[in-house]
Amino acid sequence: MVPCGSDYIPQQRPNRGGLGIPPPGRRSARQRSLSFGRKQDLAFEQPVGDSPRQRHHVRFWRSEEQESGRPLWLGAATFDERVGLSYTTGEVTHHIGPDVDAERNRIANELEKADWAQEVYWIDGFHHRLEGHNGGGDPWRTDGRLAVVVLKDGSDVPQQDKR
Repeated sequence: MVPCGSDYIPQQRPNRGGLGIPPPGRRSARQRSLSFGRKQDLAFEQPVGDSPRQRHHVRFWRSEEQESGRPLWLGAATFDERVGLSYTTGEVTHHIGPDVDAERNRIANELEKADWAQEVYWIDGFHHRLEGHNGGGDPWRTDGRLAVVVLKDGSDVPQQDKR
């Protein structure tokens, strides 16, 4: 499953499931992101041009909660704008762009455009902290809204083009 357009590729082998690893020779610097005390279950990236320095990056965690018998997933999206040394560890990493809302909106819009979304709604004031720094020391800012995307049941999801 690809979260949006067909140009997103799996970034790594997930904790659960059978997605493959990135194509040979395509390793990417990555910051460990934790939610529920563990790394993400799924991660995808969409390269920008031919450079490994910039990419749209989305991660998903499956929660233990369910709604209407369906699992709830949480996601986080960032735009990796450049490669450099982490401000906190000194390791090579991608540095994110500070406007995390732009990537949140992009994912919600692409899911709608791909006709995978049954419903999209917003929760205002979800995040009380509107700016800060990530684990790598990069600044971020948000308007505090949470995008909720209810995906269509698998049988209702359009099939990907087999280009």
